[in-house]
Amino acid sequence: MQRKIREFIIDGVAIDGETIIRLRPLVEEAAIQELRQRGYVPVIDKETELTWEYDKENNRFNYWVKLYMVYIGKKKAYEILGMIGSRPIFIEK
Repeated sequence: MQRKIREFIIDGVAIDGETIIRLRPLVEEAAIQELRQRGYVPVIDKETELTWEYDKENNRFNYWVKLYMVYIGKKKAYEILGMIGSRPIFIEK
């Protein structure tokens, strides 16, 4: 069964582009863990997207990380690493 893919956008602010790149994996992992608690798992064959822009007025960078997730339920979310198409990839125990 094909599940509906949902987009989740995480936004933030950083002092420079290097900081955004360095923190991206941490931001993504924290968001995935939070969404997993709500019953979502990542769509592995759709890469996350990173966008940023410089805010001259405030001398900072605004950034957005877009994650692609599917809802599978809170219990199953801790058994499945993610989805590839309609196939679940199970976490090895």
